[in-house]
Parts: sequence; structure tokens; C-alpha cells
Amino acid sequence: MKKGNGFNPTEIIFAATQNCNLHCRHCFVSREPQKLSSEDAIRFMKSAKNSQIYKIGFSGGEPFLHLSFMTDVIKAAVQMAKEYAPFVRKIEVEVENFGMVKEAVEAGADIIMLDNMSHEEMKDAIDYIAGRAQIEVSGNATKENIAKLTDLGVDFISSGALTHSAPIMDISLKNLHAI
Repeated sequence: MKKGNGFNPTEIIFAATQNCNLHCRHCFVSREPQKLSSEDAIRFMKSAKNSQIYKIGFSGGEPFLHLSFMTDVIKAAVQMAKEYAPFVRKIEVEVENFGMVKEAVEAGADIIMLDNMSHEEMKDAIDYIAGRAQIEVSGNATKENIAKLTDLGVDFISSGALTHSAPIMDISLKNLHAI
């Protein structure tokens, strides 16, 4: 795209492969094995580092079957973020399973968000993290179970349940007029 046309992506989603292990009839994914190298993914991230990218995701078959790719790219992303803002920002990595927790710890994340994990999975993750990062839990946090979550020893709790049904109120200053 030409510069100045208003296209400003905020997210990168890497397809580790174009070879899904499900082989659904309707799927457009090639049956020919194709794989993105971690070097190419990192080179792309470095070329986009002056953009406003704030989120990196992974897809393409089963990206966690390609752990070396995941490890290399996550480490590079965390390192680039720390170089960009070494002391004014913390780097948070959102994880959904124990394998992702290991990757985030190894990458040097400052905060690891345990998203939609069971109580037991969170306990195992917290034991593994062992103070190497701050811990945020998110997903399934309600007023009924918040005491159980705080007893785990987490640093932050995020709860969408507080806002899911809240009415909208416009509190902008655009309607204020001088008196």
C-alpha cells in the first residue's frame, strides 16, 4: 500500500505453516507443506517496528507444533519491545495453556496474563513462573470467585464481567460549551 493512504494495521498474525493437520474439505489451505521461517517472521517484525503494531498472534495449522518457530518469534518480539521502551513500559504476554506459559517466561515477559485457565492450570502456571514475572488472570473472573483467585497470589485480576452489561454513557467533552 502507498504511504499516506490511511492503512495502519495494529496487529500481525503469523501463520507458522499453511499446512493444517485437519484436512477439512472446505478449507482453502494448501495441502503442499509450506512453512514460514522464524528468520523471515523476525525480519518482517523488524521492518514493521516503526508502525503502531501492538499485538502479535499466531495461526496456521497448529502453531504450537512448531515450538522453535514460536520461541524464536516470541523472544524477538519481547526483545524488540524492551529495546523500544526499556524502562517505561512492561511487556505483557497473554497465554492460554502451560506450553504458552513456558514460552512467555523464556522470552522474558514482564507480565504474563493467564487467560481462561482453570484454577488448577493457573496454580501450575504460577508455580512454574515462580516470581520471574508478574501475573495477571483474566477470563472467568467474577465477584463470586475473586477470593479464590486472589488466594493464588496473582498480581492483577481483569474481569470483563464488570462491564459486559453496563449501560453506555457518553462522558466526552465534545458537548461542553462556554458559559
